[in-house]
Amino acid sequence: MPQTNKEERINITIPYAPFSQKRHRNSRWGGVYDPSAPDKELVLAYLQTIKNTLYIIEPPIGMEIWAYMPIPKSLSKKKQLELEGTLQFKKPDYDNIGKFYGDVLEGLCYSNDSHISFSTVHKIYSSNPRVEIRLWHCD
Repeated sequence: MPQTNKEERINITIPYAPFSQKRHRNSRWGGVYDPSAPDKELVLAYLQTIKNTLYIIEPPIGMEIWAYMPIPKSLSKKKQLELEGTLQFKKPDYDNIGKFYGDVLEGLCYSNDSHISFSTVHKIYSSNPRVEIRLWHCD
């Protein structure tokens, strides 16, 4: 189990296009499955490579997510350049992005995602899609 730290902040950059939490589905055989599971496994595999920089933060916790969304390739080059750095207001929804990364970081940076008492999600178009997460102990 990682050590706890009340003073420092954790900054994480995940070099993948942002994922969002998808609704759980029912299978034909009566089971329930999480269609986001493969995405979570990919992000968790990356986080395992940096786990020595992660630790448990004491509650209450603040979380800020900067989701740098890919610019659609179907747009003209001019329009792509115009969108760089602008706010993205299409799907996925901000709350599904927050839920996805909140679930993924549980056990690595906090013991339960219910300890997050302050959270913001920013969605921005970028030619370099990635996710930047900042976590801190709220006083």
